[in-house]
Amino acid sequence: MSFVIAYDIKDDKRLRKIAKFMEKEAIRIQLSVFFLREATKDDILKIVKKSKEIMENEDDFRIYKVD
Repeated sequence: MSFVIAYDIKDDKRLRKIAKFMEKEAIRIQLSVFFLREATKDDILKIVKKSKEIMENEDDFRIYKVD
């Protein structure tokens, strides 16, 4: 399965942390949008877990499945 991941992080420090992490996990297609090709359920769970550790309630993080 492939996924598009997009986020809007309000704080610059948290934004840098998320961006640095996502650059290791997926292909950047825009500033806050990444493409994850052939991901497993475990890959997605890892991304969700790490993003929750960094984000606050005011931030937005979305994962969309792409057929």
